[in-house]
Amino acid sequence: MVDFWEVVDRALTGSRMSEREWDFQVFHKTQELVKEYGIEFDGKTFVPSDDTLADTVFEAGLNLLTSIGGYCLGTNRVIEFSESEIKEALKAAPSELTIGSGKDARNVIHREIEDKRPPNMFGRGMAPFEEGELYVRFAEAVAEMPFVDGFLCPNLLGIEGRRIRTLAHEVHASKYEVCWAKEGARRAGRPGLFVGYYPISTNPATMIASLDHKMGVTETDGILITPLPELKIEAGLLGVVAAVLDHGCAVLSQPSATLGGFAGGPEGAAVVLTANSLYGTLVYRTKIHCGPMVVALEESIRNDPMCLWVVTVALQALNRNAHLIAGGVMGSLIGNVGTEMALYEAMHRSLALVPCGSMILGTRPYKPLRLNMGTPLEVKWAYECGVAATKYAREEADELSREVYKKYSGQVKHPPPGKTLRECYNVETMTPLPEYLALYERVKEDLRDLGIEL
Repeated sequence: MVDFWEVVDRALTGSRMSEREWDFQVFHKTQELVKEYGIEFDGKTFVPSDDTLADTVFEAGLNLLTSIGGYCLGTNRVIEFSESEIKEALKAAPSELTIGSGKDARNVIHREIEDKRPPNMFGRGMAPFEEGELYVRFAEAVAEMPFVDGFLCPNLLGIEGRRIRTLAHEVHASKYEVCWAKEGARRAGRPGLFVGYYPISTNPATMIASLDHKMGVTETDGILITPLPELKIEAGLLGVVAAVLDHGCAVLSQPSATLGGFAGGPEGAAVVLTANSLYGTLVYRTKIHCGPMVVALEESIRNDPMCLWVVTVALQALNRNAHLIAGGVMGSLIGNVGTEMALYEAMHRSLALVPCGSMILGTRPYKPLRLNMGTPLEVKWAYECGVAATKYAREEADELSREVYKKYSGQVKHPPPGKTLRECYNVETMTPLPEYLALYERVKEDLRDLGIEL
């Protein structure tokens, strides 16, 4: 695998190019490859079951990265890799990784297409939470679930009773995000549970501050460092990667592409998304891909066939042609917490992604409207949906996903406002309120009536 410091050298010495020039290069080369490889979206499928299509998208993504490389913001240089270097990196990437420590250590694994094994599960907040005790109790309730392999931290908007506005606030809060997550895990009797730090900001100082063997990210935890859409990395984050490599923890990423942007339509977005996953492996040394994901210029189309086809075909391309630990972002929902829409949406995304080899991420609103928009019941529901989805081949999952999509598609442009943790739970006992539990049971029964085995 290309040495990390060689990657840094290339970020300093590669061909100079403006970001605008880079964007148009990505666009033109991607459209050329889509035409050359004959990649077509049929306009209706959520979950394609064409192995040849998946392999073709992988080859096109590999060709894209080999042909033009990737871009480094900050140095305005192109980082180039040969096909042999890319394949060597994929061969060196782990197909299984031990995370956490002691009795709480778990193995996260690469999953095959239509894999029947229960997927790995990361409970997560990754939405703004208030500081202090409620944060700890939420983490504790998630950590108590035995199927949870790791916890991805919610973000803080405030620290020490003050809104986070400066680097000083960010540095302090970054440590406490992890510290409070670990305290929750300790109270749950799982002190060695893996904790993944989701950065408050991408300021390198903020991210590096979270690395702390006493009260922050340890060598058995992880941190998210993500390539930007359309094959871009940030020069400052190479410094974070250097610190992480010295520290010993895992890098998690959410590689993405913009549908309707410089990646083009769904066919081009699938190619760029595949290439960006490879790019993150080479540059940021990603070990766990919490993606791929598509960025839609219009939020309401995130779960229509066009958007989900991009993610599912890219995920299949990666899982058929590499042994990366990868999973589509099933948890970022248009629907808000405490609504039927969000529960149906979680099942829809699970049916689309898990048969393609995805692991499970607990749900969160794509655009949280208020603090504390996350509950432990949603984590439990995400796991139940993910396990249910392992029972179906891609073609059957596609048919079921159409039926589930009908349950909430009329609300995607104007989703219900949702509720906070305090409005859904008794936060003293950390148990769901009767009306929220009844809503959950009602949706669950309705999905059983559709023939989904829950």
